[in-house]
Parts: sequence; structure tokens; C-alpha cells
Amino acid sequence: MTDDERRRWLAGLRPGDRVAFTRGPLSIRGCELLVREKRPYPFAPDDPLWTVGADADAEDGIEEQLTLIQESRLVPLPYPGMTGTAYVGPSMAPRRRARPKAKTASA
Repeated sequence: MTDDERRRWLAGLRPGDRVAFTRGPLSIRGCELLVREKRPYPFAPDDPLWTVGADADAEDGIEEQLTLIQESRLVPLPYPGMTGTAYVGPSMAPRRRARPKAKTASA
């Protein structure tokens, strides 16, 4: 997603929209936008805060919760209807077997 596409996507966000937020470098968690906060984030005043209803994730033992998330951490859902947590890191390519070393002919 280019910077212009991201700006347009962020400008179109409304309360009730389903999005995801980053939970570290390799995973995201689905959520519903509830309220765009009026007060700025103290350490990044140019990065608005949203109150979100974060999804529960039974696999990780995480309950549904309300939390504040910076707008810069919001990302579109990777597929419609996503709930819970999703791994978004690099795909793990299957390991290839090492080729057997060529045997040298003995004279």
C-alpha cells in the first residue's frame, strides 16, 4: 500500500469499521473502531488515538477488550471477516533437502 493509498484509507475510517492493528512485527489482531479520541497521544501528538474493541482469541487465551490504539498501527484486514489474531510475517518456505555430494571415482 502506497502512502497516498494509506492516507485515503485512514481518512475513510469511521466508527464501526472492522480493521486490524499490529501486535509486534509479525502478527495483527482484528478489532472494531469505536471512537476517534479528541486528546492526542502524549508522545506522538500527530498520531491520533482510536478506542477499539479488540477481538478475543481463544487460541492465545486473550479476551475481548477495549483499548487505545495509535492510528499508525491500524492496518486493513488481510481478508474480509478476519477475527482474532493472524500471523503476517514472511511465509516459511519449505526447506530443501541437501543434495548428496557427488562421489569421486577412485582410480
